Amino acid sequence: TDLMVYEFGKALSFSGEISDNELAELPLPLFRLERPGDRVKIKLKADLIESTSPRVHGLVMHEILSEIKCEDELDEAIANKVASGDIDLTRGESIKNELLSLLASVRERGWFTGRFRVMNESEIILPGGGLQRPDRVMIESAEDGGLKSVEIVDFKFGELKSKKHLRQIEEYVTTLSLMGFRTVKGYIWYASDGQILEAR
Repeated sequence: TDLMVYEFGKALSFSGEISDNELAELPLPLFRLERPGDRVKIKLKADLIESTSPRVHGLVMHEILSEIKCEDELDEAIANKVASGDIDLTRGESIKNELLSLLASVRERGWFTGRFRVMNESEIILPGGGLQRPDRVMIESAEDGGLKSVEIVDFKFGELKSKKHLRQIEEYVTTLSLMGFRTVKGYIWYASDGQILEAR
């Protein structure tokens, strides 16, 4: 049977016996017992905990919203952030109160009530191979079992309003319409100021 051999480094050859002094001077390859990526993660966690910048705050809020499907999951999502070291307990409580207020403001829309089947940050593969990744796609089934409607939401925290945000949502709406949904609506939720814009 043919063998596949993986070789790494340069083999050292020796003849005769080696004294203790000679052995102590043999060159050894340098190995690290950590991955560089782990050090980066530790640095990022420290930045998240210590930073009070609106950008970092918005990033944490966005991540938490992207991890829940209904309001009942909020406590667990925040607890996971605290347990992973992304935020501390004090900040977690503050973020929880802020997010509860935000969720209450859209409760009548049913976005976080369990009314919809939710897909968070799911990739949509386009015919040409491109990808789209809406923050939140919410699907409601029709009584006949068909796909009745879809609502798409992109969250924005601390970002200035931009026409490109609406263009992006419009692209999502077009894509989901081509997939056969009867009704597709798209929204930009500027959560920092509570404004919701609908794509037309």
